[in-house]
Amino acid sequence: MAQFDNLPETSRLAINHMITATEKDKKLLKKALDRVAEDVAANTTAIAALPTFDSGTYNPTLIGSTSGSYTFGGGQTTLAYYRIGDLAHVQGFLQITGETSPSGFLRLSLPYQGASLAESSDNSYIPCVIYSHGGTIENPHIRVLGNTYATFYKITDAGSPTQLDEADVDSAFFISLNFMYRITEP
Repeated sequence: MAQFDNLPETSRLAINHMITATEKDKKLLKKALDRVAEDVAANTTAIAALPTFDSGTYNPTLIGSTSGSYTFGGGQTTLAYYRIGDLAHVQGFLQITGETSPSGFLRLSLPYQGASLAESSDNSYIPCVIYSHGGTIENPHIRVLGNTYATFYKITDAGSPTQLDEADVDSAFFISLNFMYRITEP
C-alpha cells in the first residue's frame, strides 16, 4: 500500500480497515453511507422549503389613476424593500418635486403585487405620513388590495375612508412610508 504512505496514520489505518473489512464491516459501512445520503437528501428538501428572500431598493412611480404622474427629486426618490415568503415590507421617504397633469386617485407602485385573499382578508389601511401638501389630509393611509400599486386614502373624522386625488395635494410634497403587505407568490 505504498500509494498511501504520504497520508496521516489515521487515514492509512482507515483505508486499510476498509480494504480488509469483513462482510459485517462492509454492511455497517454501507448503512452509514446510506444514512449520510438520507441526511443530505433531507437537508436539501429542508433548504428547498425555506421561504423566498429578497431585498433591495426600487424607484417607485406615483401616478393619477386616470392620467398623469408626479416627479420625485431632492435625493428622495427610492424606497427600500425586503421579502420573506409571501410577506413584503416597504419603507422610505419620498420628495415629490413636480407633476405632469395628474388626474384621479394617487397610486404608488409596489415592488410586488399584493395578494388577493378571501373575504377581504387582504383589505387593510396602513398609516403613512404626507406633509407640506398644501391642503388638509386627515389621517393619511395607504391601501394595498391585490394590485401592483398602493392607493392613498384619508380617513375622515366620521371614520369614512376617501381616496386621495390631485386636488388633495400640491405639485410638491413629502411622503413617508413604513408598511408590510401580503404578496402574490410568483
